[in-house]
Amino acid sequence: MDYTLKELLDVPRLRELLDALDEIHSMPSGIIDTEGNVLIATAWQDICTKFHRVNPDTEKRCIESDTHIRAGLDNNMPHIIYRCPMGLVDAATPIIINGKHLGNVFTGQLFLEPPDESYFIEQARQFGFDESDYLEAMRKVPLFSEERLHKNLSFIHGLAQMLAEHGLQHKRQHEAEKAQKEAAEEWRKTFDTVPDPVAIIAPDYSVVKANLAFAELVGKNNKNLVGMKCCSLVHGLNSPIPGCPLSNTLKEQKKNLAELYEPHLDKHLRISATPLFADDGTLAGAVHAIHDITALKQAEEEKLALQQQLQQTQKLESLSVLAGGIAHDFNNILAIILGYCYIVKMDYETAEHHIPEIEKSVERAAGLCRQMLTYAGKAPLDQEQIEMEALVDEMLNMLKSPIPRNLVIKPDFSSNIPLIKGDANQIRQIVMSLLSNASEAIGDEMGEIHVSLSKSVVRTDKSDKDHLGKIITPGCYVCLEVTDNGCGMDDETRRRIFEPFYTTKFTGRGLGLSAVLGIIKAHKGALQLFSQPGTGTTFKVYLPVLSSDSIGDEAIRQLLSEEWQGGGTVLLVEDEEQILFIAKTMLKALGFTVIEASNGRDALELYQKNAADITLVVTDMGMPLMDGYELFCELKKRNPQLPIIISSGFGYSAVTSRIPREDIAGLLSKPYGFDQFREVLKSVVEGSAT
Repeated sequence: MDYTLKELLDVPRLRELLDALDEIHSMPSGIIDTEGNVLIATAWQDICTKFHRVNPDTEKRCIESDTHIRAGLDNNMPHIIYRCPMGLVDAATPIIINGKHLGNVFTGQLFLEPPDESYFIEQARQFGFDESDYLEAMRKVPLFSEERLHKNLSFIHGLAQMLAEHGLQHKRQHEAEKAQKEAAEEWRKTFDTVPDPVAIIAPDYSVVKANLAFAELVGKNNKNLVGMKCCSLVHGLNSPIPGCPLSNTLKEQKKNLAELYEPHLDKHLRISATPLFADDGTLAGAVHAIHDITALKQAEEEKLALQQQLQQTQKLESLSVLAGGIAHDFNNILAIILGYCYIVKMDYETAEHHIPEIEKSVERAAGLCRQMLTYAGKAPLDQEQIEMEALVDEMLNMLKSPIPRNLVIKPDFSSNIPLIKGDANQIRQIVMSLLSNASEAIGDEMGEIHVSLSKSVVRTDKSDKDHLGKIITPGCYVCLEVTDNGCGMDDETRRRIFEPFYTTKFTGRGLGLSAVLGIIKAHKGALQLFSQPGTGTTFKVYLPVLSSDSIGDEAIRQLLSEEWQGGGTVLLVEDEEQILFIAKTMLKALGFTVIEASNGRDALELYQKNAADITLVVTDMGMPLMDGYELFCELKKRNPQLPIIISSGFGYSAVTSRIPREDIAGLLSKPYGFDQFREVLKSVVEGSAT
């Protein structure tokens, strides 16, 4: 910032000093800025003030003298000594502060040698001055040597220069303090306007500064927060919570993040802590920022609930589509079983040839039951190896009955389709939804649905994109492609087709595809969509291929699955007499001794009598008098280490929703075969032994 000389000098104080100097040395002096403003005039002579400067003619000469002196100083002359036209000597030197010429120091109105009075008498007569008064004023003009003039001029200049520089330093310091104060105030205002709670925390967890949002969060005045412990304010505790991001930051000296629910504030919080270092590099504390995500969490929970509701609705809609076909197939299966049973009764010697057909039909019926459980939300969600060709073929066969006769499904499966790992029931839902949408897109017109399976490799040097334009992760995939020649979709429909609750309602019930997209994402897959109005639609679903390591592990498990025999006493609980007989027969064939009961109450009494001998329990869940759930709890009360295998026809999720999975030794889904029963028993017995 630029200053004038008047702003830098303490003019009254400097005038006092120059007046005192004049009393000692009788040295006239003056300080004049570059604009010609006289700041200080000390001991100026009467001959100038009463005569030369008041007469118009002589004043012109004085002005010429001033102009000459200023011009010389402006041309960087260090000083000037000048004899003015009126016979007096003036001297001047510039005041230059920070490279800028701000004013001049003058001394003068003096003689360097005795004056010639006749010269001044002539001037008095020439300009009409009173000769006597004029000569008296002339005689008062001091007489100095040139050396003394230089010394006095140098002293006055040094004094003025020093005071001006001091003034500049003072001004700058004042400006810096003002700027610092303004910056601090601006920082405080900005700090307080930050919407998220933020506090600066010392290494001892005490608050150094806190903004208004932080104070509002903890219900305090932010001026009263200084010195309080943040763990007390946020968590209501005397020490940091386990996993506290602030505590980790103070220990590790690096940024930490965490999300948590804080019961003390009844809020979900996202907390970040960033280390704060002093100038010497030591840890001075941390910036503790909090983002209230309660509303976000609630929105996410509501969205999740809506998505779950949507998925359940879609499953029920899919179930209604499948109902006719399932009933048709189930009746066919029952007809096969009854037919073979009748043939066996006619000729028992042919049983060996017919029983395998009955077993195949039972497995087929069990598969249909699993389908029903899947769409009702009761099926287990365990990951497994999936042969996509078999799964898709199964779905196509199942849909032959419900698919309208105006549609033709044309499968095209490549050879050597690799395995994938996933939830088979959810993959079935994908196939079902895509085929249902293709069917509805075609409507009542004659049409075709092409279903293909192929192995697809997405390379790193290619930019294959999904339906949202995101690049698909490079890797090996099984590609399921469903193409119809139906009505197709416009831009608006393509953009919204995956939104929850959105349906196109082509010619009947439209099935939303948001659940399909969620399943694909959960399996780390991708989806592509190609469609134009009037030209049909193609969906491509990419599902990651099972790694060779996983395939190798499965092969090893199969090799290790050899004939196995157990031992010990099993408490078998089952209310269905035929199933009880079959299970008891299997257990005995595997080397077990069996104690049987038809309900939970009898089973509990038998266990109390034979607890020392019983090594494990196999129990049904739906039974009279005391069901399997109550029996499970009572047995665990008596022996928490007792292995209990649960056999149920309701699906795993129905059981694990009431009993924690880790408390269950094994799960058997009805109907089960001998091999499956043996493997569950083997894993439980050998697991208990270890």
